[in-house]
Amino acid sequence: MDQWLSEVAVLKKYFRFIPDWRLDDVMISYAADKGSVGPHFDYYDVFLLQAEGKRLWHQGQKADETTPRLEGTPLNILSEFEAQNSWLLEPGDMLYLPPQFSHWGIAEGACTTISIGFRAPSASTILEDLAAELAHGLPQHLRYSDPGIAPTSTPAEIDAESVARLQQQLGAWLQQPQNIAQWFGAVMTEAKYPDTVALDAGEAEDWREQLAQGAELVLNPASRCAFCREPQTLFVDGESFSAPLPFAERFCESHSIASGDVEAFPELAQTGGVIDQLVSQGTLIYPPEDY
Repeated sequence: MDQWLSEVAVLKKYFRFIPDWRLDDVMISYAADKGSVGPHFDYYDVFLLQAEGKRLWHQGQKADETTPRLEGTPLNILSEFEAQNSWLLEPGDMLYLPPQFSHWGIAEGACTTISIGFRAPSASTILEDLAAELAHGLPQHLRYSDPGIAPTSTPAEIDAESVARLQQQLGAWLQQPQNIAQWFGAVMTEAKYPDTVALDAGEAEDWREQLAQGAELVLNPASRCAFCREPQTLFVDGESFSAPLPFAERFCESHSIASGDVEAFPELAQTGGVIDQLVSQGTLIYPPEDY
């Protein structure tokens, strides 16, 4: 819902004790009396904020892919569950659940619950994406090699020494700190629903005139941003931009751009510059009325 309603997106400001790029989204669920998904577990952190009505939460055992689950559903619904703790949440109450701890929420009367979830890419996703990124930037002369190898009497064998040699070379190829920083910033700022961002593309094309009159541009609620000190980079919606560190820090903190930013960093306001690009893709918009 934070992608669509700025008043819901405001809730994310209360969770900035955790890095912005770790926060995934804000979901809202409604349940009738006794309504429930059933006992299940997730692979990410989640804060459960009770908005309306009451919901009884049971917390059970820590679970993983080996824990018995119901078949025929993509949800990790457990076939066996034993409550270890229970809490009745009323409006304004909040419960934090670490990854993989099973839980079961049951509505007591009609209720609405807000879930603030955090990004936790799987190891397989990270390794696949990172390998592609690093491979793209590595020169062709970097190859497997085995200088000084001793003559062998078993030419068909892949021996332990060869495997160890490859592991050492892989380690060297992975030592690309700038590439990893650039990749990580782009991955962790990818918009969850890029089509939502694109809906506002070009909305603020007259931004120069509007900023001169005292208006400001703000980050689209469906967008996300972060910055890196070394190399100095601004990451927005999965893309990296070269920007002065003071600007990147301030923008990522305030999620807004005013006339003072244009005066301080005129290069960003050039035709086709960073601000133009962010406006054209829908990342920067005029503040909604309820912003």
